[in-house]
Amino acid sequence: MTASTSPLWPGPSPSSSPSSWPPPRSPRGNDRGAASTGPTAPGSVAPGSVAPGSVAPGSAASAHPSDPASATTRPATTPSTSVSASATPSSPAAQRQGIGLIKARLNDQQPLSITVLGDDSSVGDTGWVFVWARDTLGTGHTVVYHEYSRSIGGYLGPRTLSTDGPRIDVWNASYASATTPKVAADLGKLYPQPTDVVILNLGHQDDPATIDADTTALWQAVTAKQTPLGLVILQNPETATTGLQDTRMKNLARSADRLGLPTVDVLRAFTDSKVPLTQLVIGARPTDQGVHLWVATLTTALT
Repeated sequence: MTASTSPLWPGPSPSSSPSSWPPPRSPRGNDRGAASTGPTAPGSVAPGSVAPGSVAPGSAASAHPSDPASATTRPATTPSTSVSASATPSSPAAQRQGIGLIKARLNDQQPLSITVLGDDSSVGDTGWVFVWARDTLGTGHTVVYHEYSRSIGGYLGPRTLSTDGPRIDVWNASYASATTPKVAADLGKLYPQPTDVVILNLGHQDDPATIDADTTALWQAVTAKQTPLGLVILQNPETATTGLQDTRMKNLARSADRLGLPTVDVLRAFTDSKVPLTQLVIGARPTDQGVHLWVATLTTALT
């Protein structure tokens, strides 16, 4: 289906007619697009209650489409709201509000752009970002997937995963061995386009003692570009260093709460599962079964 077009960033407020967003999951695929030589997609965004350019967690964003025919178009956006929350130390009311804002954007029938800043747990067609984009977002949306390649220092060609409704561009800015400081340093390449929602999926390679300061610095760099809605993933446990990962995620949860960002507690979903951890994770990377548990956890949180 043809992607809808919208004004350049910032644009008019989006309509907010809700639609259903079911969480089905299906078999996975491994097709891959061609490399692209430049950055990508034009689009639009709609300011919410905060004026364009303000940098405070608490505004509403809208979206843009990008052109699937070009690997180098840029989504556009405007200020949006990320409210406080976290799985462990946070206000339940603030958590619901932050998650609620993202749910509303997923269901408002407007073009949407999502950027995931992540590490090895979200890389490639076997990672949770691709599976979530295809199996969950792909129901009721036209999903165009963009994958970052560190070897070319940019995004591979866009891949259309579904053609069923309003357009969602998913920018998977994840790479192996990524740390929060590395992502902050590479932000110009990883996050060149304005976006509506930024998901932080980092921590496995981070120092527990500095993850708070490093996450703060990264989010300040993100909000220096614009103020998207934000979401922090509390990542899966590790089979070799479970205690260390628990400490990282506890510190990350506190950081998210202080920054006013909601969280999705994937770590708890894994530890609470009746499936043995060794069947869900190999080292730090989720297995196929772990990826589907991750996707189910995120889908449930945002449904």
